[in-house]
Amino acid sequence: MRRTLIADGSGNLPALETRCAACDGEGRIPNRRDGNRIEYGGHCNACNGGGAVPTEDGKRLLEFLRWNRH
Repeated sequence: MRRTLIADGSGNLPALETRCAACDGEGRIPNRRDGNRIEYGGHCNACNGGGAVPTEDGKRLLEFLRWNRH
């Protein structure tokens, strides 16, 4: 069974990813904020260090691509 993606006809893709809220798009978790200085620790597990996470539309597109890769 193949899945299909429904297009809205506008020719534009919706936003597929958004800035990670856990690390504020930095890809690393802030350990301490001291005035204007921010010290960072390890990579963010929420976005796997990328700084962005898929939106619902992005998740659907990834699912579609994984399902139809064969």
